[in-house]
Amino acid sequence: MFIKELILLICSSIILAELHHGPTHPIKQILKSQMNSSVEEAFKIWHFLHKRDYKINSEVGKIRFENFKKNFEIIKSHNSKLEKSYSLGLNNFADLTVGEFHKKYLFNNKVFFHQNLKTTSKNISQDQLKYSQTQKENEELIQIKSKKEFYNLFWNTPEEEDEPFLNLLIDTKKQESNLKRLKFSDKSVSNNNQTIKYDTVNWILNGALNQYVEQQGECGSCWAFSAAQAVQAAYSIKTGISQKFSKQQLVDCDMQSDACNGGFPHYAMEYIKKNGLLNEDDYPYKSDMTEEYKKDCVFDKFELAKKNASVKIKDFEYCIDKDDCKTDQGLFDMLSRGPLSAVVDASEEFMLYENGIFDKPCSEMNHAILVAGYHKAEKKEEDSYWIIKNSWGFLWGDHGYIKIKHGENYNSCLVNQYYLRPILE
Repeated sequence: MFIKELILLICSSIILAELHHGPTHPIKQILKSQMNSSVEEAFKIWHFLHKRDYKINSEVGKIRFENFKKNFEIIKSHNSKLEKSYSLGLNNFADLTVGEFHKKYLFNNKVFFHQNLKTTSKNISQDQLKYSQTQKENEELIQIKSKKEFYNLFWNTPEEEDEPFLNLLIDTKKQESNLKRLKFSDKSVSNNNQTIKYDTVNWILNGALNQYVEQQGECGSCWAFSAAQAVQAAYSIKTGISQKFSKQQLVDCDMQSDACNGGFPHYAMEYIKKNGLLNEDDYPYKSDMTEEYKKDCVFDKFELAKKNASVKIKDFEYCIDKDDCKTDQGLFDMLSRGPLSAVVDASEEFMLYENGIFDKPCSEMNHAILVAGYHKAEKKEEDSYWIIKNSWGFLWGDHGYIKIKHGENYNSCLVNQYYLRPILE
């Protein structure tokens, strides 16, 4: 009986999706409809659709149900508010506590975090990174008029777009014209005095980004996805060719980051500048397929691979804790030249986000993402938002994306505190 009811639910969900919302995944439609059912029935359907390997009546199942029940109530309570700007939903994380979610998908190596946080400044040369070990050395590096002076901030983690979401108001001819004029300006943000007026920018519609959202699994590799996808976008803008590059190579071979325990996109960019990056097909992602990841850089073992790297970058422009660029205007100025690797606070309600404009106050950077665009609202400025591409699969959020509020009285969920863009050779 359960299977027959589920088939009916799937069919009705597909029909409703086509009638009201366009192509929306039937799993999301089914789970949305279950918010009007009992929590026990909703858990039963959710457990089946997400293919959980534990049995509902087992001890593990009972614990998961209690977690699910709490999240179910949080979702119902939030979505019942009349003046909400975003909605929550029963996604892949619905049977986790916030603590478990942090451990599995956000930063989970405290030692690595604190060790890297101590080094508050770095001098990045053309050939290698030079690390300062004391505050005195840090101050000396800052005084040197080096090419780039870095200020570390930390974050990190591990989990298709439809036409209604993509059909944002945009003048594509104007954007193409701007692209020819602006792309590949080799300047740091602090030295870039060009201020560009806010307008809608969508790098998915412009063809720089594939709308498909990738899945990093239970591995804290968001930093690798964020960096690699930014390089993919820059490559597409420059060559007109859509090409996926290896995230696994960064996870395995970037020795300054900590693989599935977290890392830094600017470390990844430095690695790519020195070594290049292979195509995804040549070095496929596998960190989501094993429970215990073991760092093993296949790239370093083959000289041929080093000679045949698919892409290299010559530099990257950046904003990392510099007061003159930690603004929405600075973020937008760089975004006008291409998609950006950036970080957000992915805690609490971010975990259960489903759609709408996310405007919850944020305080901790813990997850790397890709800024794919900006939507300028025609009527109300407070309805403008950043288009963020995540790496938790298309069943999370708005088909794998989240819209983060832009406004003078909101901190854009910290997206404007750390962001960078690669510049290709």
